Amino acid sequence: MYHDDTFVPSIALEGTKHDAEPIWVPASRLGGKDEPPMPLFWTVDSGDLKQGAVGDCWLIAAVSCLANYPEEIEALFFGHGAEAAPDGRYTVLLYDYHTRSTLPIVIDERVPCENLQPGYYVPGYEHLRGGVPCFAKPNGEMWPLLLEKAMAKMLGGYGSLAGGYEAVAFRALTGCTKQETWERRMGDDAWRRGELRDDSMNTFVFRSGDEVSADELWQRLEGWSNRNFLMSASVEASTGKLERRRPDGLIEGHAYSLLMTITVGHDLEGG
Repeated sequence: MYHDDTFVPSIALEGTKHDAEPIWVPASRLGGKDEPPMPLFWTVDSGDLKQGAVGDCWLIAAVSCLANYPEEIEALFFGHGAEAAPDGRYTVLLYDYHTRSTLPIVIDERVPCENLQPGYYVPGYEHLRGGVPCFAKPNGEMWPLLLEKAMAKMLGGYGSLAGGYEAVAFRALTGCTKQETWERRMGDDAWRRGELRDDSMNTFVFRSGDEVSADELWQRLEGWSNRNFLMSASVEASTGKLERRRPDGLIEGHAYSLLMTITVGHDLEGG
């Protein structure tokens, strides 16, 4: 089996925290030695993404959007079919803003898994007898684990995935360098537009006068949705704590996939 000696555990896990040193398990064998190898693809959809013990909701949200178009996910895995690669070697095509080009990121299929004490298990993943990944979790297919690993390798390790912007992930996944964000700060009525700098990981440029009302932004969102744009949404944390649940159920400091827009009509007489 292929072993990537350029992305060793000491590099891959830098900046992450674990109760016990993770064990590395081939993703195709997470079901256990007696089970058939887990396929690379099965039925690709937006429900395949499950975040693990690193703050990469920005990446998970973006990948979930792209998974609405299975052929685009499959195209990222250059030269691979639906089954696990016999040699455990995978090539993932990602856009690197440093070189301003799409690069083939070569990885092996080993992923870091929880090093559990005998008798312990991760609720909901008892069926994974081979190991439970520390980060992205599988839903019967390997591609989410390997795509996350390829992003981690390109950015310098899994720890580098903690905190980010969905626009950065969209750029890496599609190669589209024109990425924009719309934000409204607490107490403001207007939404302002920012563009991701194509030479930066996290810098947006906001220009004076590039603002719209909430109603106008919604009309634009509907138009983008009808044209199958990849979109996401996030809620800024109002306190120093991340991922605080608000009374309306939304999570502050968290990113969401925006898969469609729906306008709900109102009865003018009934209010």
